[in-house]
Amino acid sequence: MNYNKPELLSPAGSYNSLIAAIHAGCDAVYLGGERFGARANAENFNNDTLPKAIEYAHLHGVKVYYTVNTLIKENEMQPFIEQVGFLYQEGIDALIIQDLGVYQTVHQTFQDLPLHASTQMTVHNLQGAQFLEKLGFERVVLSRELSLKEITNIIHHSNIEIECFIHGALCYSYSGQCLFSSLIGGRSGNRGTCAQPCRLPYELYHNGKLESTPQNKFLLSPKDIQTLEILPQLMESGISSFKIEGRMKNPNYVALITSLYRKYIDLYLSNPERYRVDPHDLLDMHQIFNRGGFSSGYFYKKNGSDMMSTARPNHQGVKIGKVDQAINNKTIKISLEEKVYQGDCLEITTSTENNYSFIVKENILSSTHTFNMDIQGVKQGALIYRLTDVQLSKRINEELLSQEKKIPVELEFIAKIGEKSQLTLSYNHHKIKVWGTYVEQAITSAISEDKITAQLIKTGNESVYMRKIDLNIDDHIFLSIKELNALRREAVELLTKEIVQESKRPAIKATYNTNKKVNPINKGYINVLIRTMEQYEIVKCYLISNLYIELSSFSSKEIKVISEACAELAIKVYIVLPRIIRKDTSVVVMDLLKSVKKYPIAGTMIRTLDSYELVQGIGDMLVDYSANIFNNAAIDFWKQHSIKRFCVSPELNRKEISLLSNDALELVVYGYIPLMVTAQCLNKTINKTCNNKEEPYELRDRKKVSFKVFRDCKTCQNTIYNSVPIVLIDKYKDLKAIGISHLRLEFLDEGPKDIKDIMDYAVGMLNNQDLNSSDFNNIKALKNYTRGHLTRGIK
Repeated sequence: MNYNKPELLSPAGSYNSLIAAIHAGCDAVYLGGERFGARANAENFNNDTLPKAIEYAHLHGVKVYYTVNTLIKENEMQPFIEQVGFLYQEGIDALIIQDLGVYQTVHQTFQDLPLHASTQMTVHNLQGAQFLEKLGFERVVLSRELSLKEITNIIHHSNIEIECFIHGALCYSYSGQCLFSSLIGGRSGNRGTCAQPCRLPYELYHNGKLESTPQNKFLLSPKDIQTLEILPQLMESGISSFKIEGRMKNPNYVALITSLYRKYIDLYLSNPERYRVDPHDLLDMHQIFNRGGFSSGYFYKKNGSDMMSTARPNHQGVKIGKVDQAINNKTIKISLEEKVYQGDCLEITTSTENNYSFIVKENILSSTHTFNMDIQGVKQGALIYRLTDVQLSKRINEELLSQEKKIPVELEFIAKIGEKSQLTLSYNHHKIKVWGTYVEQAITSAISEDKITAQLIKTGNESVYMRKIDLNIDDHIFLSIKELNALRREAVELLTKEIVQESKRPAIKATYNTNKKVNPINKGYINVLIRTMEQYEIVKCYLISNLYIELSSFSSKEIKVISEACAELAIKVYIVLPRIIRKDTSVVVMDLLKSVKKYPIAGTMIRTLDSYELVQGIGDMLVDYSANIFNNAAIDFWKQHSIKRFCVSPELNRKEISLLSNDALELVVYGYIPLMVTAQCLNKTINKTCNNKEEPYELRDRKKVSFKVFRDCKTCQNTIYNSVPIVLIDKYKDLKAIGISHLRLEFLDEGPKDIKDIMDYAVGMLNNQDLNSSDFNNIKALKNYTRGHLTRGIK
């Protein structure tokens, strides 16, 4: 059977990594600039190095995708669109984007520029992929949590290209739905500056009892994925592009991982029956980087402890020996399974908090060795790991990095006496001809064909090699070596110039046209999100405008009761869809939505674009903050898709919100903000199996700060909430001044008195009652809180 050849897409966090990826055999690279990318701490590219990178890649037949997989603030949109104009002119092959405001702006101005939807868009079902296809996206990078069965279903029922990660780091949360780093430290993953709190130690508590152990404290740290063993199944699925994660990794890593996937993709295409993975290749993969081994990701698993690296969050290396004897913390005798070389970095496990690592100063070729060093906590039986391998680095350099990749060219040379010599170079559809001087008959010694051939194939530092040479020359002619060299150099220069110029585009003036609307806000609205019937019984007693009910928390019968009662109270009821609606839960969601259509429901609220198609025909549509609205272009996009109200991102500050159109803006002014929405299960990580009980857990960090964990066993999903609620209900006048008319209160698991106190204050404040700071300070539920990013913001 013949399978379509998938694109091999490699990371390029620097120019050297780009060269490494191309030499190792990638089909495309993805890279970022100094701004707007999700790896702000990578070396990245500026406007001087970008053209050079694009030209080098295109010369070797490699595509270049530019990452804009972050959210763009309103005041950045003009410099951003100017940057896109620069990239467009230089011939970038596609943009990888997260922000629908970016889509709205780029698609209007650069209509022929291909757009790829980043995994940061959280596209996780068929409806989301089809929605993007209708918008004109060329490709979507699906959420990494999807199974191969789900991916195949999307491929079979859509015409959009599908890209999937096949190697590298996994985020604990669904990409695009993580605010952990942002809200606890001000470094946002949505802005490319994630501090990776998922790689820090935590403790897990259940009903006040410690469930986790000190030996397994990195509870949110997944292993990297590696898919060589299941590559045939991935290739058979029809995935268009295989993506390697790693823009923060060095060129050695990029070169090795790219070369191995190139090797096995080509092996399966050429001879599926002979497909076997060499254990030595797997060993090299482990040596270059692994976090306690690899997993194959979510392709065949929903979650599990074997996907997690709870013992350590960083590179483990490869085990090569153990300690046979430790004497007085000063001498250790070891036995080795492998030879060790000068420059290798070894690590010895210890009984202390930190293991001991050191650089080897001499070759160790025997199976036993004695080290004399001051080292604490090493005991007999301690394991020895090699973290870096100088021999592997040397091999990567010799076989991949130093071997310049050249393009294969066909050469034809004609030399007829009395006519100008003619040299033609051909590569794919390109053909270049150059002419020399008139050819003369030799007076004494003639130049031989071998000599001509030798000069014409001598490409040196040039970027081509002569795959085929065809000479058509008269006998006994004279040609100077200097002229032959000049002809070859001229032809090569013209050919390479033509190849790289082919992708260039004419300049387009790029201007960001905002449609900001500023309307006076004469009235404020209180909107409340509830999750239980008990919360509803309290909230219904207050004069509120809109009631949001979590679809996954209520039965159809309960929704009927709530909606009919609220209709009599002139309270509009909106159904709030789950953030994640996978294929196995979409039937339940769609059945519920179908049943509530006949109730007096005002409409629905969607949290990601995947839900848009599901809620058509069920009243007005609202969009939640998890859709990541950062700019007016995003608001315009959703307005064009009939959205009536917009909850702005909690990552925007006061000034940034004030720049947005204010005709229908909502902000969460009370509530525990979800930090992570994950397909992993903390109970299963600790206990290996799931008890299918939706009991609350508690995650504690190094500073003993507690984060609530709620489990939804119906969807096999955990949500980690912030340690304290965001509280802005006392800032109504300030919020009104920056354009916020709708104030949202979200209740999680607060007690009845706390809910009443918060509702009393919020409704009283909106009705201009004479409330002062003491009224606010007397509310017990508001003793510990955060103002979020309203005053500080994110970079």
